[in-house]
Amino acid sequence: MRPISAFLLSRQWRDTRRGLEFELWAASDEGPIRIVMTGQEAVAFIARTEQTPAGARRAEVDLSDLKGHAVDAVYFSRQAALRRVRDDRPGLLYEADVRALDRFLMERFVLGSLMVEGEVIAREDFIDFVNPAVRAAEYTPRLSVVSVDIETSDLNGDLYSIAVATDTVAKAFVNGDRPSTSSIEYCPGEAASLRAFLEWIRVTDPDILIGWNVVNFDLMFLANACRRNGVQFNLGRDREHAEILPPGIARQSRTARVPGRIV
Repeated sequence: MRPISAFLLSRQWRDTRRGLEFELWAASDEGPIRIVMTGQEAVAFIARTEQTPAGARRAEVDLSDLKGHAVDAVYFSRQAALRRVRDDRPGLLYEADVRALDRFLMERFVLGSLMVEGEVIAREDFIDFVNPAVRAAEYTPRLSVVSVDIETSDLNGDLYSIAVATDTVAKAFVNGDRPSTSSIEYCPGEAASLRAFLEWIRVTDPDILIGWNVVNFDLMFLANACRRNGVQFNLGRDREHAEILPPGIARQSRTARVPGRIV
């Protein structure tokens, strides 16, 4: 049981039978850290004069709405249950648009740096915490970076090569049958190039992935190439699956969700 200062890299949540589960990845001087919070609840507020929504538990709090009327907190074990009440009865709940994981961080004043304290579980490539104490802290991380660039025939065509670079290493995974060198690894086809690249990322283990239009082109292309070649797009830490999400509105960029890494 000891505290570790860290810097938040990625966050995601999921609904489970035992409540919401939060997963945070952070960088620290001791290496990558994964923080898993189980049994969490989605929270909103309701006028004290209103009935408790089905499936929620209620608690009196010393808060009021903008007109000074008293409100209570209502807790849902699933985010989907809160959304259902919000959509079925618009205006009934206050702050129902605030995501549970965002509220978890806001209530602890975590803006980036954080302190995590709990039982340290050593994994192969990172440190695990399950339901630790989390609070704000002052910490400046030293983050590792990998730049990624691919060459293709076109947006939906063939993959020719994947190049990666750090401060000290430059390497390319190229489709071909020539002898490999220290800087060029020739691979027998797309699937082999993808697997070699993903394994190199796993071993190098960067905190940050960068590149020119890296989300909208490079990573989107690689995700699609993995899909058509039957390769798991495990770009995240602990071999977690990465996703390239479509834009929420027109003319907006796609979003890369890579557990444990910033893109």
